[in-house]
Parts: sequence; structure tokens; C-alpha cells
Amino acid sequence: MRTPFGSGRKVAAIALTLAALMALPAQKRAAADVYPQPHVPSSGRGSIGPRQDVDEPEWRRARLLGDLGIAFPEAPSNLATYWNPGGVIATGSVTPIRPILDLVFRISFSTMKLDEDRFREDFGIPDTEDHDALFLPITLDARLHRERVGFRPFAGAGIGYMAFARPEVRYVDASGTTKKMNGAPLFQSDGCYSFSPGIEWLRDDRKLGGYIEAQWMSTVGFAETPHAYAALRLGIEYRIMSPPGFSSPTR
Repeated sequence: MRTPFGSGRKVAAIALTLAALMALPAQKRAAADVYPQPHVPSSGRGSIGPRQDVDEPEWRRARLLGDLGIAFPEAPSNLATYWNPGGVIATGSVTPIRPILDLVFRISFSTMKLDEDRFREDFGIPDTEDHDALFLPITLDARLHRERVGFRPFAGAGIGYMAFARPEVRYVDASGTTKKMNGAPLFQSDGCYSFSPGIEWLRDDRKLGGYIEAQWMSTVGFAETPHAYAALRLGIEYRIMSPPGFSSPTR
């Protein structure tokens, strides 16, 4: 039989050729399905390589801290009466343990000067030696706060070790007699404790935060009469990285 395309054999040959050509893409797709492509996670890495936890919560990132403030002498009584408030400076780190609990490691230094005018009024003329009172506490605090970031109040309490000095003061009284006010030799050391309420500002989308804190710091009095001061601090925090070895609890 003849058709507009020629004989029936030619038509059949053309039809078979077209069918074969049309089947090639389907065969390629089927072959591709036998070896599926590896899954690429959202971090951009393939299945080979270290696993990255892209859901790491921001609260787990450790922070560095630094603060400045003023310290007011509180104990013993002659320190509180005859030494002026002085500056305090500190540096340390914050290690989050839970969304509401941090461990705060801090090294502080404070110095206070003798109030010579008041000392002269009550006792006499002091000698010309250096009479600065020095405090160097190293503490570890547990700090509780709200889980929500932003402005949040906190309360901390801790223990540590303090080195301190309050030199003795020699003076000449009204009768011309040389006397002295006893002090703590350079340096005494003792265990210490602290309490520190305050307000912190921290956000997940920023590395920098800040805080204002009131602190009571005192030695326990094992080695010397307890020495204490109250401080008001203003500080900053810088978010760095997650502490190694900590697993991420469920949010």
C-alpha cells in the first residue's frame, strides 16, 4: 500500500525511528534515578565533611566582659570611715549553662585613698607614706536571669579568693606623740563571697551587650578582720562562641 510518504515499509521505518528517538530522554531520566544526588544541607556542605548544627541557639554562646565602676569601703569600721571611695575595674567571661543560668568568672582590682583631712581632724598629722587600700578578688558567680533577651534583671552570688592590703598609718597627735593605726600588711589573702543584682541588655542578633550591676564583696574573715566594699559597675559583654563540650538542650 502506498501513502503520501511512500510505501508502508518506509512509513513503518520512519515511525520506529521517531519512537526510538522519543524514548531516549526517558531512558536517561530512568538511569539518573538509579543514582540519586546526595542531599545538600542548608549549610552548603555535602554529606561528606563535618556536621554543622545550624540550629545552635544563641544563648549558648560564651561572652567576654569588662566593666568600670566605683567602690565604697564598708568594713572594717576604720576603713569605712577614713578611706575614700575608689575606682574598680574588672575583666572576665560569661559561660551559659542553661537559658536562665550563667557562670561568671571575674578578676577585679580596686584602690582607695586615705581621707587625710578627716584623719587629721580625728587623730593627727599622718606620715607621708602611701596609704592606698588595695583589693584584688577573683570570683566565680552563678547568675540567674529571665530566659527572654533584651533588658532583663539578674541576680548573682559567688565565692572566690581575695588579696587585699590596708597599710598602717603612723601619725603625730596634738601632744607631739607618734602613734599608729594598725592595718593589714601587704598582701593579706582570704576567701571571699559576693552578691550582685543588676540589669543586663542582650540581643540574639547582636554581639555586643551591656549591664549595670551593684555588688557586695567581702572576705570571710579567716585570716584577718573581714574587709568589704560595695561597688557600682557599668560594663559591656561581647558574644564569642559556644563553650566546647557542651550539648545543646532542647529550646
